[in-house]
Amino acid sequence: MAILQISVIPIGTRAPGLSRQLAPLPELLDRSGLRYQIHPMGTVVEGDPEDLLRLAAQLHEAPFGSDCQRVLTQLTLDDRRDVARPMEKKVESLLRAAAAAGASGDEGSS
Repeated sequence: MAILQISVIPIGTRAPGLSRQLAPLPELLDRSGLRYQIHPMGTVVEGDPEDLLRLAAQLHEAPFGSDCQRVLTQLTLDDRRDVARPMEKKVESLLRAAAAAGASGDEGSS
């Protein structure tokens, strides 16, 4: 299973807000049947790499249906094949490591 982090950024819109141009994305995500989490700066989606890249193309294309003439899409694809690790497990692993580092007296820099 792979995890895709995608940010779709309409450029050159008439207003500073982007919600109208991005409004079609949740429906595309729902129709994909893939697990996803929307966050303030993009979306994380789990699935087969081919399905993720197909979805990424659809998400990239969606803002062009509005008054948008340019779209910048940033992708990060994590395709780990030795274990199946859903997005929640990646976060849990980081939090465990952070807790262990704090317990060991590592203060880090501030």
